[in-house]
Amino acid sequence: MAMLATMLGGLPVSAQSPVANPVGPRCRGALVRTDTIMATDARPAYIEPESFVPSGSRVLLAGTPANVWKHSGGTPAWTPTSDTIVGVVFGADGASEPVPSPIPGRQVGDLRATPARAGGWDVVFAELPAGPPIPSPLPIALWAGRYDGHEWSEVTRLPFPASGVPVASDASELVRAGDRVAVAMPVQSGNARGDVVLYIRTRAGWSATIVSSPLIAHVALGVRDSTELILSTVRADMGAPSDMNSLFVQRESRGWGNATKVIAGSALGPVHHPMVDAAAGDVSLVWSSPTRAGGHVHAVVRALLNAPAESLGLVEHAALVDTAGVPGNFRNATGSRAKPFWVGEDRPAGSSGELRVFETDRDSLRAFFSLPSPYLGPIQAIEMQGTIVVVGPVANFRGTGPAVVSVRLWIRADCAGE
Repeated sequence: MAMLATMLGGLPVSAQSPVANPVGPRCRGALVRTDTIMATDARPAYIEPESFVPSGSRVLLAGTPANVWKHSGGTPAWTPTSDTIVGVVFGADGASEPVPSPIPGRQVGDLRATPARAGGWDVVFAELPAGPPIPSPLPIALWAGRYDGHEWSEVTRLPFPASGVPVASDASELVRAGDRVAVAMPVQSGNARGDVVLYIRTRAGWSATIVSSPLIAHVALGVRDSTELILSTVRADMGAPSDMNSLFVQRESRGWGNATKVIAGSALGPVHHPMVDAAAGDVSLVWSSPTRAGGHVHAVVRALLNAPAESLGLVEHAALVDTAGVPGNFRNATGSRAKPFWVGEDRPAGSSGELRVFETDRDSLRAFFSLPSPYLGPIQAIEMQGTIVVVGPVANFRGTGPAVVSVRLWIRADCAGE
């Protein structure tokens, strides 16, 4: 992790923007155990980590492909079975129970989940056309439902907007705002993405709201003060000819009008992978942007949206993490902490990666633990009572087992004063 004085998204980022604290980290980390996700009949599984969400003392890992491996004794020795489950639920002991498909016999993908108030999870997912899920096809239907850890209920089909087809593969997180849950998706119309559709469930049921926004690349959704939805979009600024995808924010309290540009795209490249994080009590923005060296800078701006509305504008200060790896592998370890941990993977081209765990305060990130990363693909992370659980795909290149499985790292974090 390095202090950077560079151009981030075309904006001068202060050399005083802290990425490390000279006092040093307050937390210490230790790897407690490493294990493989097991599904039915104690068979190893690979589950694409689209959603990794705690609810009470249990955790839902959901996504597709969701393959359970079977030892066949033939060639190859391990073969996958799919389309029967969409994930697993497990507790602190790691023992997993499979999550059946909410619409058996049909192909499911692009799952987004959030804890349900009564326990379990609210889930939004896509029904996909038959065939390989990669590259992600457009859905043929959207659905919502609730999973209590044992069975599905309230499975409901959601309407498509008149302007096009929601791009469920690029959906935001499913978030809770008071009694409501909501998710945002770009809308594909012909060859362009010209709107964002917000699906919001209230006590009266589900509704769809269109937010006009041209040429959408990414969307993110968050919550301010536990009730107000905050929409972040990455798109070109049509008023700036040299713009390469900037970061904008729109607020529900303003009727979704007056999109505010907070990070400008630049000649370095576009903004990627926005997140709106409210876990720390302060709403903050997270994004990544390329560097001249070919890596990525991940930036965190804390308390940005808690400032007065009229002062929200271009960002000049950010806590930065410089990586040479995959821009999307920088995750908030969601949990009960007021100041959440972050997990990032640094994977330079042609070399093995390093996994780093960061503690955070209002304006800094401090790495306090690292280890070689076993992963070869997207990761997710959560925090359970002081233990950080990271999950992602691990490939087997020896040919003596399943080709790829989901592996968890359990990292104990002990922090001074907590």
